[in-house]
Amino acid sequence: MDDNDRNRLYWHYNSLIKKDDFVFDIGMNHGDYTAVLLQLGAKVVAVEPQKHCAEGVRELLGQKCTIIQAACGAKHSMAKIKICATDAMATLSDKFIETAGVATYAAWLWDHEEDVRVITLDSMIEMFGVPKFIKIDVEGWEFEVIKGLHTPVEMISFEYARFDPMPAIKTLKYLDLLGNYKFNFCKADTFKFVYDHEIGVDEMISYMKTLIPSNSIEWHPEINGDIYAFKVKE
Repeated sequence: MDDNDRNRLYWHYNSLIKKDDFVFDIGMNHGDYTAVLLQLGAKVVAVEPQKHCAEGVRELLGQKCTIIQAACGAKHSMAKIKICATDAMATLSDKFIETAGVATYAAWLWDHEEDVRVITLDSMIEMFGVPKFIKIDVEGWEFEVIKGLHTPVEMISFEYARFDPMPAIKTLKYLDLLGNYKFNFCKADTFKFVYDHEIGVDEMISYMKTLIPSNSIEWHPEINGDIYAFKVKE
């Protein structure tokens, strides 16, 4: 993440996060989002399965937040994470790798693996408490992560990918059953909401379905983005 992206992320999160808000960062990678959240005064528990990423961020930010080397999923287990040269694209999802042969992902090879511990959002809540915000960036593993959550949380963000929006669609349906949520989204690292108001789950799912490519090599400028779920206040 360059300085321009970091600045735009700061002002995007500044409208959502207040000092002392409690946040889970699931899929921390090199800690760019964690660092911005800490800059805003949030209290952060960050989860990252890749050993070199977790250790690197622990050296930089370990005194300011809690870092757990693990993946999140539907249940506690062990799994293998597939890693390519661009470590931000590491994934536990075989389907993500199978369908990622489009646009900029076409030349990437997931050529080695690491064994990782898998924990759940429920177990994190039991250990640390209920966060205000959960940020999820796990490359096609979103639905597995959210299946490990059975407590409605005030705000959740998770990535969608145009070449396979089904994990995002399944996550939307799960959240609709979990609680009363409205949604908005940002396209491809714009850090700017598309709508000036939240929309319902059916409208959000309908939009996701328009992104499904007609073939596996179709390119589209909107390759991914982030959906935000906002719990409706009673």
